[in-house]
Amino acid sequence: MLPENERQTLRQQVLQVLKSGKADAYCHFHHHGPFFPGFVAAFLNLVAADISESADEVRRLREFLATRLGDMNVFAWTLAAMGDPPSERKRMLLWHLMTWTVNSERYFTVHAGKRGGTCWLNQRTGCHCPFGAYAFAFFYLRHFYGEERFHYRTFVRGFLTHARLSRPLNDVRGLFGPPGPPGEPQRWLTFALSRHPLTEAIYGWSKLVQRLNGDEPISREELTKTLAFPTSAGNNSPVPFVLPLGLALGWYDPDAPQVDFDELPTTLFFDGEGEVVMRSDYWSEATEVFFDCGIRDHVYRHQPTNLMVLKAGEPLLGTASLQGDHGCPSLEISRGNSWGNVIIIEPSD
Repeated sequence: MLPENERQTLRQQVLQVLKSGKADAYCHFHHHGPFFPGFVAAFLNLVAADISESADEVRRLREFLATRLGDMNVFAWTLAAMGDPPSERKRMLLWHLMTWTVNSERYFTVHAGKRGGTCWLNQRTGCHCPFGAYAFAFFYLRHFYGEERFHYRTFVRGFLTHARLSRPLNDVRGLFGPPGPPGEPQRWLTFALSRHPLTEAIYGWSKLVQRLNGDEPISREELTKTLAFPTSAGNNSPVPFVLPLGLALGWYDPDAPQVDFDELPTTLFFDGEGEVVMRSDYWSEATEVFFDCGIRDHVYRHQPTNLMVLKAGEPLLGTASLQGDHGCPSLEISRGNSWGNVIIIEPSD
């Protein structure tokens, strides 16, 4: 906990964010970051819990958010405007939210199987919107429902596993795009909340955590430099300034168990997706074989029975599917070759 004088300073700084009584609109399900959709609404509840609902800043902003009640384009605004006791309209909205949550969980759980799978997108996804749409929704609903272990479910944690391990380790020709799932800070938040054991291997922020928690005070200049995010950076670049927020609010546990890539099994079977991955090891010179025999019912997916073989990141038997290719040969991005290499099993006579 912060000392009272520091709490007062932080409280005043947060109130400055909320004092206008308004927030900029955005589309939760199709935004282009990196930024934190719903940040103001989330901070509103933090301030209300610390001060009271009667504070002018809280009351004015709560009234403003209520003007968009039920507008899922500003998802967090609806959640922040619900309030107790719920009216008939709010109870109907709650039913809608819970139905959406259950349907999403059921659909993604089918794909997840025992180890993990896709959540409507896979290794080819070029845009982060399909991921951010439900990643931020799950993030806010976790708090709204009071389910602190929501992200421990296989369809969340296992999705991250599948996104990382079902694609080549090395991509010397740049065919596959950056490792997914795409988009920050929602990717780090999902890794952190799910306590995913590969978080440190991917982000490598343990030294930064040690510096922030160290006995020696950190100057404002050093902090600014350490947490800086250049405006020229893409939406797949890590966003270090969310780390202190994650630590302060308990989203991120730096002491959670971690593993490195070389501790992972070299053969993986994603039963929900019908995918097999075989590697010689987890080094850049690895030989890798990928076989895909599952259903094709979502975006950016190989044709089932796709086969790839790579050595040191070079396709020996590769795929014509590129990053952003959603599998439709009529579109320019597919160049008529979206199906890649396909194994055909003829019916027996």
